[in-house]
Amino acid sequence: MKIWVLVVMSVMTLLVVRAEEARSVTKYTTRYDHLNLDVILNNRRLVMSYVDCLLGKKRCSPDASELKRTLPDALATRCAKCTTRQREGARRVIGHLERQFPKEFKLLLEKWDPTGEHFKRFREGAGFGQTTVAAS
Repeated sequence: MKIWVLVVMSVMTLLVVRAEEARSVTKYTTRYDHLNLDVILNNRRLVMSYVDCLLGKKRCSPDASELKRTLPDALATRCAKCTTRQREGARRVIGHLERQFPKEFKLLLEKWDPTGEHFKRFREGAGFGQTTVAAS
């Protein structure tokens, strides 16, 4: 009986520790979540300014700099620190770039995902919050 109580207490302690760890995951800034993706994605000049920033060809706007700073971590962690809105935005942007800017999309993949592992996970539905890619 005493062993059973000890096991239950150990499991309860482990669950509390895990819950605290899960709560302590810091999210990325939401400072730029208000940006209208439709306006950006439907403007070739704006899209290219983000692409050029991410490829290191031109200076970055403040929001593009933040994206460039957080992108490696977001890719490596499958967007674990992304808000729901950021995950949805990532899906839309990736889908749009893949369809409308295939050359630039390929260059971005070569720079940010040279092994193809992140995009493969994304395609398989395992990336960005365990959901499938939605068409924009």
